[in-house]
Amino acid sequence: SKEKPVNPTPAPEPDKINFLTYYDQFVREREREINFTYGTGKMYSNLKTALLEYEKHLKTLRKPFTFDYFNDKSTIIEFKGFLATERKLCDNTIAKRLITLRTYLRWIEEGNIFQFNSTIYRVRQNKYQKEIIALSRKELEQIINIKTTNEAWQRVIDVFVCNCFLGLRVSDLMTLDRGEFKKDN
Repeated sequence: SKEKPVNPTPAPEPDKINFLTYYDQFVREREREINFTYGTGKMYSNLKTALLEYEKHLKTLRKPFTFDYFNDKSTIIEFKGFLATERKLCDNTIAKRLITLRTYLRWIEEGNIFQFNSTIYRVRQNKYQKEIIALSRKELEQIINIKTTNEAWQRVIDVFVCNCFLGLRVSDLMTLDRGEFKKDN
């Protein structure tokens, strides 16, 4: 059963509702709905941080940080520019922020809190294909043969080499524990 956002009573006018008023509730609901991993939580947290910084930026310009203000395609384009220039994010990261932002906007609409102009959903960011860099066998052997007296560094080398063979995402690698490995006799 999908929980609808709780609309406070009496409801403030749309031009007075702070854009982040429902954000924490949105994240809590998403946590219950989807397979919420560490990476997913970080994605929502990163968007909130960016929006809080954008709110500060808007205050210096004496602009409101409300649903009504975000109900314009030019505002979304402006936010996208802010992510690129002020936060210095790359195109792929900006694309992720915009996708997460659209998810929040749709959630607000589904909860009948505010209805956004459909044109704001059309703002996109082009992604680029990331270059995949692979180590040669010789390079990997050089890393394997590094010996250090620092146990922490040796552990880092061991985990890195292990993951070169496993090919796991870092988030998946972080969830592994010793019990998932078997020693060869």
